[in-house]
Amino acid sequence: MSYSNPNRRHYVFPEASVDFSTPNTTGAFRGPRGKTGTLVCAQLLVSTTIAGTNNDAKINIGISGTLAKHMSWSIGEPVADGYRSSDDNVNTTNPMVDANLAADTDILVSIVEDTAGDGAGDGVIIVVVDWAD
Repeated sequence: MSYSNPNRRHYVFPEASVDFSTPNTTGAFRGPRGKTGTLVCAQLLVSTTIAGTNNDAKINIGISGTLAKHMSWSIGEPVADGYRSSDDNVNTTNPMVDANLAADTDILVSIVEDTAGDGAGDGVIIVVVDWAD
């Protein structure tokens, strides 16, 4: 298997499941059977301004037991109708922890609320992955 011609997939988590007012696991995905993957980036389309006292809400991508294994992305306080991408250094530091995704493993996307416990806002999360061909 190689990545010379990767199978790029976009996993979309709709606004109904992306709520920054409570910590939660937003969703999960699994790649094609037997294929390893490379996490390319995560994107956030903001519907309602994301805010909190400590300005430290995060999006984590990982596996059961290690929710930030692949990415721990501090998103700041993006405004309504805003856009953030984890690979855009203008908006954030590089949040990638380990881009290598194991084959046949559930990959979890989770929200970490502002540490003051007063987080708010929502949006749509898109996770982009290249799976081996």
